[in-house]
Amino acid sequence: MGRIYRKQKKLDEALQEYKQALETYLQLGYVREASETHSNIGNIYFDKGDFNQAQEQYKKAIHIAKKSENHHLLGGVYA
Repeated sequence: MGRIYRKQKKLDEALQEYKQALETYLQLGYVREASETHSNIGNIYFDKGDFNQAQEQYKKAIHIAKKSENHHLLGGVYA
């Protein structure tokens, strides 16, 4: 749902959906998905022009990606 809202430029709704997904992934212990979702949340903040919050989310995604050795996502977040 977050992706759809982002495409529609409904950034607040997208952010809400991504945060809900992140909470679920963390509860379930889904590390890779949590890392990807932090990156997606960072993208929303980037789109909103909130670069400090975007950077915070990207740093969280990088930390998790390194810890879980998710090199594919790590490269994407750095880009």
